Amino acid sequence: MGRKRKYNNSSVISIRLSDEERQDLDKLMASSRIDTVSDLMREAIHLFKSTLPLEMKQFMDHSKRPVCRRLS
Repeated sequence: MGRKRKYNNSSVISIRLSDEERQDLDKLMASSRIDTVSDLMREAIHLFKSTLPLEMKQFMDHSKRPVCRRLS
């Protein structure tokens, strides 16, 4: 049997980094006491969302609604 995954509906996103970018990332993680790249990306997304203009926030809220509605 394989190891059970902690998150059943998670997604994996990959990016390519240069050696210099990876070193910058490692320094940033060390200085901010963040242990994993995933945690750093979650923090970055949270910060990005909190600084969005109102129009972008409204668009993001609107896009979370289901596209199809049930017909009665």
